[in-house]
Amino acid sequence: MNIKNGIAMEPDFLLALQALSSKEMTVEECIELVSATKDVEQRIASLQEARKALILKRCCKEKNGNIIFDKNTGDTTFPTPADKRLCEEDLRKLADIDLEIKLSKKIALSKKDRLTPRKYFLLQDIIQVVD
Repeated sequence: MNIKNGIAMEPDFLLALQALSSKEMTVEECIELVSATKDVEQRIASLQEARKALILKRCCKEKNGNIIFDKNTGDTTFPTPADKRLCEEDLRKLADIDLEIKLSKKIALSKKDRLTPRKYFLLQDIIQVVD
């Protein structure tokens, strides 16, 4: 199963995925979910590093290499609007790449199981509602 990197990099995606572990499932499904969650954790860490490298490539930096942030907005600063646009394009391309979730099948949830709309949005590609 695939999701977009942009979804995986959402701050609450991993928490939503981990929340599925409170649902009772077969031992085989448990092992698969735990393994997939660990794999996703590692991939998210790699994505965060890639995102940081893309920003560092084009942003304004102090002599010591630290990113310069706008004092009023807290946003990353760029030497030119073109650099900012190119950085945003690079970040969009990164977010649009598929990330594989290593599950053999979607996780079955009952209509009576409880999810927040946000968790449903984040997990909709890896869950299915049954009954």
